[in-house]
Amino acid sequence: MKTDVLMGWDAAWTPNGTGAWAVAVGGEVVLHEVTPCGDGLLTCLDEILGEFRPAVIAMDLPLAVGGVRGWRKADLETTRAFTRFGCPVHSPTAERPGAWGDRIVEVMSEREYHLRLSKSCGQGVFAEVYPHTALLEIYRRARRLPYKAGRSKQYWPDLGREERVERLLRTYREIWGRLETAWTLPPFPGVSDSPRLKELKKLEDLTDALVCLHAARGIQTGRYRPYGDKTAAIWNPDAAGLLRQTADMSGEEPKKKA
Repeated sequence: MKTDVLMGWDAAWTPNGTGAWAVAVGGEVVLHEVTPCGDGLLTCLDEILGEFRPAVIAMDLPLAVGGVRGWRKADLETTRAFTRFGCPVHSPTAERPGAWGDRIVEVMSEREYHLRLSKSCGQGVFAEVYPHTALLEIYRRARRLPYKAGRSKQYWPDLGREERVERLLRTYREIWGRLETAWTLPPFPGVSDSPRLKELKKLEDLTDALVCLHAARGIQTGRYRPYGDKTAAIWNPDAAGLLRQTADMSGEEPKKKA
């Protein structure tokens, strides 16, 4: 494994979903849109692992020893810690990611990667992360960032489509700009004059891959901690530390848990 190589993967929870991965070699980032589905995606993943040999792979995908078949303690602990920020987790099921997640883990295992569940693990690891909590750290926010393309109407119900699209694009550019302080990123992708949801979803996926890459560095440097148990863990920034930081920025006292 190469200690100066990290990977972030916005992974689909089903074989027909969309996603993207970002690989950092030193400080230079290469972005890959995930276009193949099913077996094609697994082949592409295997080739990327073989070519780059990243030391840490941070994935937005439910992971667990023995596979994921439902709600885990990792989901409970992350939800408890980050609901105050508006970031409860989505619930994995027997079908999502289910057998598809097992196949992804098989590719990782064949390349001699193992699931990281504690800070004592070394290099050659893959770990589950949560982009929403990573964005809290990137922004030093006290509330979940609205950036999901498919939810723009829920975020801004009183705005027209063009205004919602402009807000999303501005947010994606801003996230890239913040991450450019740590990485050398490729140019922000061009978009059509009136981008459709599919085009915005592609930008969202690429942005999530970069956010996962940021989380991979957080895991490698020890900033991120595992929420869960010996079977599954979601790696997040420390919730108590985020509360202190956001309170310092606002001039307020951090709220104590009741």
